Amino acid sequence: MAARVVKAYSSGEFHYVYGEVYAPDIVDTDGESMSAADIQKMAHDFIASGKVAALDTEHNHELCGASVVESFIARKGDPDFAEGAWVLGVRMPDGELWERVKSGELNSFSVDALVTKVASDRKLPKLSAACGTTLEQVAKSDMPPHTHAYFLQYDQQGRVAFGKTDAVLGHSHRIIGTVTTEKTAGHSHRFFVE
Repeated sequence: MAARVVKAYSSGEFHYVYGEVYAPDIVDTDGESMSAADIQKMAHDFIASGKVAALDTEHNHELCGASVVESFIARKGDPDFAEGAWVLGVRMPDGELWERVKSGELNSFSVDALVTKVASDRKLPKLSAACGTTLEQVAKSDMPPHTHAYFLQYDQQGRVAFGKTDAVLGHSHRIIGTVTTEKTAGHSHRFFVE
């Protein structure tokens, strides 16, 4: 599950990004979820292990130079984050990485961990359909910046069964993954299910 970056700003020579790493009890488009207690344990274990500078991009396992400067579990009534979500504040280095954040190409946090998946008997909310608007295209292309409306249908396990965007500038995109459209007309779009 990838969670959207909510705030990004510069202060002097440093750049900061804030966003949810994982929110509780939401069946994601991989058909998976975590409880608030498991998310809190994961967040605390990450900080206790001292891995605050062990950040990469696209799960490539190459340190990117960013480091965690804040980590917290969102409380009830938080205006920006879901209650029980693990939230990170990350200081970004100047240069290409920050430019990718500003352009919207890098726009979410994603957990990369070895986990044991277990079946749950808890009643979790299940999505059968979702719609929204994509972000602007990820890669530079000959097309002007644009977005698409999208529609998703989920199967019984919460996985994407069908997904498609509307047509804009003479093209549309199929959605086959969890946060990115298929590449069409030389580009793709990221999206987040609210």
